[in-house]
Amino acid sequence: MKKKVLITGGAGFIGANFARRFLDLGHDITIIEKEGADLWRLEDIKNELQIHYLDLENYQPLEDFIVFAAGGHLGEHSELFI
Repeated sequence: MKKKVLITGGAGFIGANFARRFLDLGHDITIIEKEGADLWRLEDIKNELQIHYLDLENYQPLEDFIVFAAGGHLGEHSELFI
């Protein structure tokens, strides 16, 4: 079953490997990265990803993005936030 996967820090070693693995499994991948991040680890797969740049120290845009990406309201997806 195809799922939507959100990875923060996707340009790093672990994030890039997770992205590759989830792509191999057929999932849709969205990466959240800080502005100016070096995406060299994603160069060969970046056309298969959605990449968004957010300042994770300012959580309000991130919260808005997650609610948007989930396709609903925060209350409907409260189990995603622990």
